[in-house]
Amino acid sequence: MNSLKLLCSLLLFVCFINPTIAQKTNKEAIDKIRNKVEKINHSIEQWYIHKRVDSVLSLYDEKSTYMPEYKPSMHQLNTIQLFFSKWFEQIDINSYERKIYEVKPIDNYFLEIGNFSIGYIESNNQQKKYDGKYMIVWKIAIDKSLVVVSEIFGSNTYLGAVEVPYANVEIKECESLPNNKISVKTRKEITEVNNAVIRSVVKGDSEARANRFSEDAIYMPHFKSILIGLPTIRSYMLETYSPEAKLYVTHTYGRMYDLGQFILVNGHFQGGWGDKASGGEFEGNMLNLWKRTTEGELKMYRQLAK
Repeated sequence: MNSLKLLCSLLLFVCFINPTIAQKTNKEAIDKIRNKVEKINHSIEQWYIHKRVDSVLSLYDEKSTYMPEYKPSMHQLNTIQLFFSKWFEQIDINSYERKIYEVKPIDNYFLEIGNFSIGYIESNNQQKKYDGKYMIVWKIAIDKSLVVVSEIFGSNTYLGAVEVPYANVEIKECESLPNNKISVKTRKEITEVNNAVIRSVVKGDSEARANRFSEDAIYMPHFKSILIGLPTIRSYMLETYSPEAKLYVTHTYGRMYDLGQFILVNGHFQGGWGDKASGGEFEGNMLNLWKRTTEGELKMYRQLAK
């Protein structure tokens, strides 16, 4: 009997200690990735200041998607190179800082979100500042190097298209969307949940719009700072969506990645509000990371739209 009690006690101890060990191991892995990204970010800051286009380009490849504010999504490496070359020719960046808020491992990928601040001098010698938030999905290559899969960023406060530091850089819109390496079933799921989002926006149903997010979601909307958690997101939705706004919107999609529990979607939105006489229009890019719940339902886990 004593031996049985001892065995039960040992089993209970193992069941108790394993989650702790797993949490510690997971934290160590996250800290390791975070430290690596912080070093890369420090290098990026110097590359921008010293106009090192080739060094910046080393972070991207032909499968990368780059989405700067007020510009079309870029899916080709030569287009990304052209963007940085023209941008760095036109202004002088004298300060650049990224501050990481979160690093989230996802299989052979990981998510990085945070805030950035760029100080720059325009051609008229006027000092300007561009502050905002960013979202990057990195892939860990076989050689352990990091490659940008998708990158998007936008301002924390309102600014017009002529006010971004690369406003004068002309980039042609991608003529055809890249092929998606996801199953027909997964693509159908994504289409259905996005259609549900569009319906809630058009109806002005703020509650339905909020309920598309997971409890632990992070949302980074147009000209706002980072919103953390469903209660905060719901408050924003209640302020933003109502039937009186008479909103309309359409979504188109770029590259999609099936990451198991998560699905990454590069997209574009276009719409407006009110009627033609008194209404307005809006347009932008979005990076959506959907999370599959234990019940199999897709919920928005991380999103930056701008």
